[in-house]
Amino acid sequence: LSNGYTISERLREQTLQAFDRRVVVATLIPRMTDAESAQRGFIITGSDRFLTDYAPARRDVFATFDSLERDLANEPAQLARLIALRDLARRKFAEMDSMIAQRRANGSAAVARQVAAGAGRDLMERMRAVSADFVQSAEDSRDERAAAFRDDLRQDETTVWVGIIALGLLGCVTGFAFWRQSVARYQARLQAYAIAERNRTILDSTIDAMAIINPDGRIETINRTASAMLGYPAEELVGQDVGKVAHAPFDVSQFHARIGLVDGRIRQPYRMGRTLVHRDGHEITVDVALGVIDLPEGYYVVVAARDVSERKRVERMKDVLISTISHELRTPLTSVVGALGLLRGGAVGPLPEPA
Repeated sequence: LSNGYTISERLREQTLQAFDRRVVVATLIPRMTDAESAQRGFIITGSDRFLTDYAPARRDVFATFDSLERDLANEPAQLARLIALRDLARRKFAEMDSMIAQRRANGSAAVARQVAAGAGRDLMERMRAVSADFVQSAEDSRDERAAAFRDDLRQDETTVWVGIIALGLLGCVTGFAFWRQSVARYQARLQAYAIAERNRTILDSTIDAMAIINPDGRIETINRTASAMLGYPAEELVGQDVGKVAHAPFDVSQFHARIGLVDGRIRQPYRMGRTLVHRDGHEITVDVALGVIDLPEGYYVVVAARDVSERKRVERMKDVLISTISHELRTPLTSVVGALGLLRGGAVGPLPEPA
């Protein structure tokens, strides 16, 4: 039993570590998006205040890569994905640095065509794809370890019952005492696993709002960032339907179907431009990452939300700028084309041959 307990504890620790890495990788894309928003804000306005968060975002991204690389030394497949993701991040920052330099030197019109070409968007899409692959692989690994943990628990349970029968032959009193001790150990380990899986997902140190939704579609717990973003004390949301803060309420009995949770997997773990409702009624635009925890009582959903209201505002400014530039170019060209048409139509008489 002691050896089995040690093995189970090791499997549990490995599962928690894999989940922690999955959560960290899931935050890389929002951090890259923050850097891109800062860069776009500068390109549109030319104001250096938009670049305040650019350098810290770069440092955070590559510090995360360095930390993960050390953790993944014994996982070559995941390490290869991490290296590919870091290479894409370097190329994305190089592209953003180039556009910032071009904006400083030549103004916003010089970079408008480069933005429209979509090279930066393509890099971000590739990063999202590699990140999703990393997260999916981590989930698969977690599932395998969780299955091994459950098998170990079943073996322990069998051992407990065999021990009960053997001790029963020696004496009812001794057998009963051993049974109580063994069952208590089994229940304590099972409870510790469930609590550790649940509590480790709440990262109060992260800048993202995080919540855990139970299988009934009710809020199990939220972190401090989520409480501040939504304007609710944590105790007021715990136990409430998730529809209370969603853009549109829905039947919680259909919660898993609405988020695309099938057979323990979410079909679309990243959701961009979603809406939450603040306590005072105003809407908050967020990017959302979803994860799943398989516990004995069912599938729990981990929600990480990043407020992107400022990014959306910058994007609207970009659209207005591009529309204005297009209009200002089209108006004089229309006049020139009209005048040439009049000349060719003979409005001022025949034109000389060289004309």
